[in-house]
Amino acid sequence: LPGAPLVTTVFDRYSNLGMDVLFLYMSIPEFLWSAKKGQHPGIRGQRPDRFPPNDIGRFETHLRKVGWLIAQHPHVRYFEFWNEPEIGFYYGTKEQYAPMAKAAFRALRATAPEVLITNGGATMRHPIRKPGFNEMVFTELHPYYDICAHHGHGTPDHYEQVHEDTKAWIRKSGRNPDDVRI
Repeated sequence: LPGAPLVTTVFDRYSNLGMDVLFLYMSIPEFLWSAKKGQHPGIRGQRPDRFPPNDIGRFETHLRKVGWLIAQHPHVRYFEFWNEPEIGFYYGTKEQYAPMAKAAFRALRATAPEVLITNGGATMRHPIRKPGFNEMVFTELHPYYDICAHHGHGTPDHYEQVHEDTKAWIRKSGRNPDDVRI
């Protein structure tokens, strides 16, 4: 796995401090790029590692290797699949994101079952968010994460609004927000 020695060094340093670690995954390795700079109409200088993978099966195999690496470090307690995927950190659509999130869940459950998985931390009310993206994550993908993660950028009042939005979508999925880790 490329980068494994460096990641292990970082994990070990945090472990030596007695800290729990959240592993944030948000960059597709080059062998899985579906887009290359200058070859995709949507790129315009964007990072090709932020597009969906070219092969979801190979992507899941790659994530199993990531999960295996994480499992070697018991202080890695959380795995977040993408950061704020509904804004500029992920260039694909919600329809392309769903199979990726499902693959991440299957891979981590198979290789690092003790790690708690969060959905990609959502900004919720950001002005450039993709329409319907967060609602799809919170209502349709809920079986594929353990913790419902959102980011409240701004004031405590804004954060409270974001938290209420999250709970409303959890209810829409047929779940009780009191039974969901947020």
